[in-house]
Amino acid sequence: MPKRKIIAASALLAPFALAAIFLFPDSKSPSVSPSQVYTWDCEYPEQKPEAITLTCADGGMYVDQIDWSRWDESGARGTGTYNVNNCDPNCAEGTFLRASVDIQLKGLTQYQNKYFLRTLVIRSSDGENLPGISMNLYEWDVMEFASGGNYKESTNSLESNKDGK
Repeated sequence: MPKRKIIAASALLAPFALAAIFLFPDSKSPSVSPSQVYTWDCEYPEQKPEAITLTCADGGMYVDQIDWSRWDESGARGTGTYNVNNCDPNCAEGTFLRASVDIQLKGLTQYQNKYFLRTLVIRSSDGENLPGISMNLYEWDVMEFASGGNYKESTNSLESNKDGK
């Protein structure tokens, strides 16, 4: 095709392409109210939890005393206290070390007809390393909890598997 015809065809199609962009914008996720936003505390879906346990088997790492300043579909922010067992001399006799933290939840994800903030970010409030780890930031995908429990949307609760599986 000669160069002039390509330029002419482009000039004729450009207005249609622009009209399609403005008339048919990308579909956005449905509007989600703050009362529809959840996250996970172990295998339990929670809204604005007062605590989030990171090691459900022994409770050796968790954030409590959470005060949420924002909670909506774009994410959540708050402050709390990070607690970790130093397991010295062993975990049963260990001491809990604590630090003030800033908390963020982000990454809205739909799961079984509910909306969950999936990524938990814990950052020390003073910029120092968090006790028990050699960094001031801890990030984790709490959606791992979704696969760990037997959460059933139809009953909005956890149900034990009757077959023992």
